[in-house]
Amino acid sequence: MLYNWSLMIILTILWSSVSTVFAQPFSPDSKGYVADPKFKELIKERRYELVGSFSPSVLGKHACFIKNGEKSYLDTMGNEVPDKSIFTRGLPIKKSERLKNRFFSFIDGTKYGMKDRNGRVEIPAIYDRLEIYKDSIVYVRLNKKLLGFLLVEGAFQGYNNLDLVYDAEKYDGCVSRLPDLFVKKQDDKYALFNAAGEALSPYVYLEKPMGFAQSEFGEIQVLEGKVRKYGIIDTLGKTRLAPVYNDIEMVGMGGVYITRSFKGGDDRVALLDAQLNPLSKSTYSEIGVFNHDGLAVVSLGRDKTLRKGIVNTAGHELVKPMYQFLELSGKFAKVIYKGKQKVIDSKGKTVIPSIYDDLIPINDGSFKADLFYVSLKDKWGVLNAKAQVVLPIVCDNMPRIDINNQVFIYSINKKTGIRKLNGEVILKPTYDKFYTLDGTEGNLNIVKIGPKYGISDDKGVLILPLKYDSIIQTKTNEPYWRGYNGMIEAVLNNRPCTIDLYGNEYFKGAVNK
Repeated sequence: MLYNWSLMIILTILWSSVSTVFAQPFSPDSKGYVADPKFKELIKERRYELVGSFSPSVLGKHACFIKNGEKSYLDTMGNEVPDKSIFTRGLPIKKSERLKNRFFSFIDGTKYGMKDRNGRVEIPAIYDRLEIYKDSIVYVRLNKKLLGFLLVEGAFQGYNNLDLVYDAEKYDGCVSRLPDLFVKKQDDKYALFNAAGEALSPYVYLEKPMGFAQSEFGEIQVLEGKVRKYGIIDTLGKTRLAPVYNDIEMVGMGGVYITRSFKGGDDRVALLDAQLNPLSKSTYSEIGVFNHDGLAVVSLGRDKTLRKGIVNTAGHELVKPMYQFLELSGKFAKVIYKGKQKVIDSKGKTVIPSIYDDLIPINDGSFKADLFYVSLKDKWGVLNAKAQVVLPIVCDNMPRIDINNQVFIYSINKKTGIRKLNGEVILKPTYDKFYTLDGTEGNLNIVKIGPKYGISDDKGVLILPLKYDSIIQTKTNEPYWRGYNGMIEAVLNNRPCTIDLYGNEYFKGAVNK
């Protein structure tokens, strides 16, 4: 029994020692950055050129390094983490970033292929040309043919691998993402052909038909005299709207706007549905883009006679054009009528009255809050769409919204505090200065009380004490995607230094052993 207890104690001590070694942060030396003893052999073996310290981030605890000129990460066990765009912790990757951040082309001899960031071959190196596009399609050329590949990003317009094939010697391109419509160019004009090679139009189009990615229709352009005119064709190449319009714009719901000049030069806009049927008998001088709530601003008149209202995607006029100014914010709108501003709902009912000096919708595509900045007698606050107070109208200036952490940063009597978007207090007005540390998206902030600076987290809790003469925003703090390299430039007692988030301070010229 005594032997077993002794063995357990020894194992516990050994495990504690190992855990302590693993948990040690990196430390820089006078030449730049080197790891603590646990990683020295790894650095030597893998030829890391630069290694920064561990730091908290939205990605968890990782250390950044540069190897062969490429930035990447190590985890706390010394393992290489895939490139920054791979580990997302469930966060969606923006569509515009999908391919170019996750894959790259490579050359084997004279042929092109594609690998992912782990080096795994996704497309073999057998092609004469390979171009990575941001819309989930990779274009490759082989034997003068252009092939389109769909990657494992999910379904895309119903097409599979090796769709979009056309003979580059015979045609000058395919139409958008349609595998059965092709174009030839002659004297700077395009003609349309089907898969059988039959001509569907003469050489009259100024551009390739476009727009099929949004609906089953595409836009065509011709020249009438010296004026460019627009029309619509379907996926079979059949003309559905003759090219007689001054402008055509596809909208998110699959319908279109058409603009046509009438006698006297008065341009009027009509709204059609996805089958190109008129949605409303009314025409307008302008129709705005429909938002996520299916609402759009419509206008009548020009300049001094301009009046604005609201329509929905069914073409129903919810608010008649009567306001000099109208700005949508979700299902609500800021309007100005006879010089006074207020907020109305989508039916035209007043929800925030005309009693404020200024009123500004809080618009951001990443969230829907139905919140409004308001000012009264040089003080600012925030109301919701029910005119309820979220932030009292006592702030020194317009509060700053931190989208990443969904909070307001506000100042009262020159002291900065934090509140949630629902008004709940996170930090009472405390700091003289409070601003985000570059590269941390609000997760780390430079704060100041009196003459001294420190670092706080997103809730205003101090991570590094208020003892520094200054904390400097420099390229040392540059963001590595959504992470942070953990080293901060500062001045302590008039001496420049570099600090990490563990409070370690490294002064210029000093060698840390």
